[in-house]
Amino acid sequence: MLNLIISLIVFFLSVLGTNAQVCVLDISSSNVLVLDLQYKILLPESNETTINFTRGANFLLGCIEGYTSPDLPDIPGRVSCYNSTHLSLYYRSAYLTFADIKCVQKVPATAQWGEFFTETHDHFVDDGHVYNYVDMDDLYNQQEDTFSKLLLSEYLTDEVYLIKGQMLPSYIFKYAQFDKASLVYANTVPQWSPFRNVFSEFVNSFVTGLTLKPKSYVVGTVGVATLKNSEGKLVELYLDVVGSTVPVPKWIWFTFEGSFTIYGYNNPYYEDSEVEAEFNTMCVVPISTEKFKDMWVGICAGDPYVEP
Repeated sequence: MLNLIISLIVFFLSVLGTNAQVCVLDISSSNVLVLDLQYKILLPESNETTINFTRGANFLLGCIEGYTSPDLPDIPGRVSCYNSTHLSLYYRSAYLTFADIKCVQKVPATAQWGEFFTETHDHFVDDGHVYNYVDMDDLYNQQEDTFSKLLLSEYLTDEVYLIKGQMLPSYIFKYAQFDKASLVYANTVPQWSPFRNVFSEFVNSFVTGLTLKPKSYVVGTVGVATLKNSEGKLVELYLDVVGSTVPVPKWIWFTFEGSFTIYGYNNPYYEDSEVEAEFNTMCVVPISTEKFKDMWVGICAGDPYVEP
């Protein structure tokens, strides 16, 4: 009987010990600062590369001076350990893994919308709506219904869905109204959740590796994404079924001073051969293609493709 009691005590202690540290932040390849609630930087124990937190523990994440993150506020943001893989972000009501959060170097705040855009979309900057004042948040929130009507429900999961993907981060815009506009449709296009962070990470790492940094770049999209529905029909993807005014782009590109263009295929459901064939029709002088963290990207010499 005594041996049984001892065995039970050992078992429960082992379970408690296993669950006591459920958030493990591996900072070996991360440039994100981890701080306590008194803004003191936390570091791993000697000879370790991880910082551990119990479930529900609160702490701060931030970037060093001169860096920023689309997932963090300008000052260190409060987060908590949600489970073994995800952190709960107080300031955004969202859940992310620590590995998803990246700090990137700030660029001078000189970007602004062109004259043609501001003249033809004056209402857009004022209220955050575009295309006859369609509420973009409503469209994203009702995507399950939209995909159901298109017979595409099987493609939406807890991990794979459409989100607002910023083409350029808001902090680079010079004026407050342009900064605000960067968070709505003109600078955000529907991007698949696995694609957004991966493509931004690829572009940032590519630019960081260049000896001569480009002084300017332009971003854009090509085509409308498609998926086969449950009846085998190829369907173009729009956030709104009735109006069909907010397309999900097939390709997103960055071009750097006209010298080369990076293309990303905005769809986690793809066939390599089909994507590469389409890329080759847009790119006259391909430099390289690869699968970066399961997302398809290609680099092409010269200006971006313009649809006829």
